[in-house]
Amino acid sequence: MIGKMAMAVVAALAVAAASAPARAGTFSLTGEIDPARQYHTATLLPNGKVLVAGGYGSGGVGWLIDCQLYDPQKGEFGETGRLTTRRDAHTNSTIRRAACSR
Repeated sequence: MIGKMAMAVVAALAVAAASAPARAGTFSLTGEIDPARQYHTATLLPNGKVLVAGGYGSGGVGWLIDCQLYDPQKGEFGETGRLTTRRDAHTNSTIRRAACSR
């Protein structure tokens, strides 16, 4: 339950950040990630969605290779790609596309 609550807080922060200032300083219930996890990363993407990757699943699930995408418009988590190896306590960075010249 704590993992699900923590993900709800992460998602709420992402929604607040994506829609600031209209919803700044407010929290609301949102969808649940399954399985709940810890030691994962949650990265706010330029499109306002949140990529949740890796970590340790609760309830005896163990180390995870799946990734989930949180959509603040729908208030839902959905499956997306998978990692090639299990990861925990890792970092993610959003890299902006840069123009390259030859």
